[in-house]
Amino acid sequence: MSGNRSATAVFKEIEPTTYALNVSITSSGSVRDSANDFTCSESNCENTYEEGSSVTLNANPDSGFEFDHWSGQCSNSTETDCTFTMSRDRSVTAVFKAIPQDFSLNIIITGSGSVQNIANGIDCNANCSSSILEDTTVPLMATAASGYDFSHWSVSCNNSSDAECAVTMSSNISITAVFIEEEATTGSITVNWTAPTEREDGEAFAANEIARYVVYYRESTSPNYEGAAFINVTDEDGNGVPTSQSIPDLEIGKTYYIAAVTIDSNGLTSQLSNEIQRAVQ
Repeated sequence: MSGNRSATAVFKEIEPTTYALNVSITSSGSVRDSANDFTCSESNCENTYEEGSSVTLNANPDSGFEFDHWSGQCSNSTETDCTFTMSRDRSVTAVFKAIPQDFSLNIIITGSGSVQNIANGIDCNANCSSSILEDTTVPLMATAASGYDFSHWSVSCNNSSDAECAVTMSSNISITAVFIEEEATTGSITVNWTAPTEREDGEAFAANEIARYVVYYRESTSPNYEGAAFINVTDEDGNGVPTSQSIPDLEIGKTYYIAAVTIDSNGLTSQLSNEIQRAVQ
């Protein structure tokens, strides 16, 4: 200090440290930070915040969509709000997804049978319709009614003849289960004969003394008729014991060997008649 002196101290405002926030949007929706008047409705947005700022982002889905989760900041959270402090640059993604819708599954029955899926409450014995959530896979089982066989599916399942068919509900679906009548696998043979006029010992007797005939049938000539299937022919209507009998439920294409005995009113049995053979047509 060799004389009077003046000095000025100059200060300047310290500029605050700022960080960048990058917001991404997957699918359809928007993200808003109402406290800082920031909204992002595009696929990618950026905003700047001072260090230490508290940020709360709110996810808002568009119509027909719902919020699924956050990734990056607030990773995997399913809460619609995401809160954090800006201590560095940050990135956050809001993931939205379309809300699944219901589709109509229409089942048409041709012939006689049913289609079922117990898990989805489907039990159709005639044409029916069910409402099923989008992307649901529905296994269907076709069951033929008595006298019918399952033939195939039409429209869906590529005309498969497999009784099981799985459809995935990506749209309204109509499917037809086709049942057809079973082909006949059995037939019958009708046998006719003349009533005998005498017993085995040669003694004559009248037709009204015949109590019944027993008609035996088998598929081969051995063993003998002991234990073979048989039908009793008796007087059912008071007009005498008939001399004709139909043998039902025989396998088509097979040949059967047939013989009979006569039993009179005294319980006497004749010898076995001559054997005949018949093919079932």
